[in-house]
Amino acid sequence: MKRVAAGEHHAAYEFGRMTLISLRDGYVDMPVTRLRQPGDRPFGPDLPPQLHLVEGGLRLSVNAFAIDDGEAVTLIDSGSSNA
Repeated sequence: MKRVAAGEHHAAYEFGRMTLISLRDGYVDMPVTRLRQPGDRPFGPDLPPQLHLVEGGLRLSVNAFAIDDGEAVTLIDSGSSNA
């Protein structure tokens, strides 16, 4: 997979004969207490260092995806339910 374009609200990748495009649709903030470790145990106060918190919560990107196979474009947007 090779990135062929990127911007503030999208990124496009070539994957064989297809182009996969991630379309940023905003974000949702999630409380850290929703995180789980293996065995469904909640994380304690020592979170992994790669987690970047915004006002004490996780800011998760919400995306839709477009798949362009050269003949048609298919949009995949599973929604974020009541998040």
